Amino acid sequence: MRKGTKRQAGVLGNFCPKRHLLIYSIAHLLIFIANVVAAELIFDYLYLRETPQLADAVMGFGHFDTKIPARCAELYSQGTAPLIIFSGGVGAGSADLPAPEGVFFAEWLRRHHPEIPAERLVVESASTNTAENLRLTNRLLAEQHSVSFGNGIQKMLLVANAYRQRRVWLTCRKLFPDLAFVNTPPATTFDREAAMFQEKNEDFTAHLLGEVQRIVEYPQKDWIEYDVVPAEVMEAWRYLSKHQSQRSRPPMIPKIRFYIGLYSDTLSPDEISETLQLEPTDSWKKGDFTKYRRNLPQPSNFWAYGTEYEESWDINEQIRKVISQLDRNKLRELTVDKGVQAILEGVIEIYDSAPAIYLEKETIDFAYETGCSFDFDIYNLKNKKCKI
Repeated sequence: MRKGTKRQAGVLGNFCPKRHLLIYSIAHLLIFIANVVAAELIFDYLYLRETPQLADAVMGFGHFDTKIPARCAELYSQGTAPLIIFSGGVGAGSADLPAPEGVFFAEWLRRHHPEIPAERLVVESASTNTAENLRLTNRLLAEQHSVSFGNGIQKMLLVANAYRQRRVWLTCRKLFPDLAFVNTPPATTFDREAAMFQEKNEDFTAHLLGEVQRIVEYPQKDWIEYDVVPAEVMEAWRYLSKHQSQRSRPPMIPKIRFYIGLYSDTLSPDEISETLQLEPTDSWKKGDFTKYRRNLPQPSNFWAYGTEYEESWDINEQIRKVISQLDRNKLRELTVDKGVQAILEGVIEIYDSAPAIYLEKETIDFAYETGCSFDFDIYNLKNKKCKI
């Protein structure tokens, strides 16, 4: 053997590729097992369940999980509650649903349980979070069914996705402390939930981490009732938070800014304000230098009214805030009679996934009646801007 070969063998020493690969694989397996054990511990804490009791209603909270309407139908059929309530618009748990969550649940119920009378079902489909689920449902019940929480409904069965069940209960207790709530989520397991989320290309562990964080932080904002999170759950949360990759962090909510922009060569911003009887949130005059065009003067007068950037899963939340403040006849006077260009403009910043981007009929009618066009800019903070 040549001397060079002997020296190389001496450097390698007792190195054995197969043995090191085995050690490496075992180490990763142990990490994987530790992650699963920690995630299951958190899931068991969040998955709050009790024995069903006789109640005045059963309420299913919106999500893409079809076990929720199935469980509501089961409880109704068992005679535990005479009324089913489905609540949910388009929100963080909607995933790829073809309709608002409440509507989706109602359609599922009609297909699978046609024996349940339509008058035994209440559907709320505009809410985007748990607090809105409750407030909008309560308003709907009072306006259309002559009952409400505390007036005809004293005890309610709660049915939510397993990992959300505890926070839903804490929200209910915060907003309606005089009502009795019973936690009756669908029967499931950690493995079944993880597989369901994987089918939707969503990281179940990241959702678990985000849920614990909300339970810890939301009482400080007076959104939910305070709950003592067990020490072992917090330890599991800290462990997983530390070991989760950037891809596995809790989903970031998109940020949306929406405004109406009015452009004119002849009318000044003050004249537009006088016509609309509304103060702008932004404006400039032709020839002004602004941050939007660097060293170039603005080519026309501009007047805008809109929102700041807001966390939202549905752009219609921001659209409604803007168009509700505008007088259609006065706006039409500007666009049709005075040649002002009006654009309804949305700016969306996304990181993980996009919000619901669709236009409600009321918005389309508003644009048609007032001569507005649409423009949406979407900024993918992981990549680059794309315009639609």
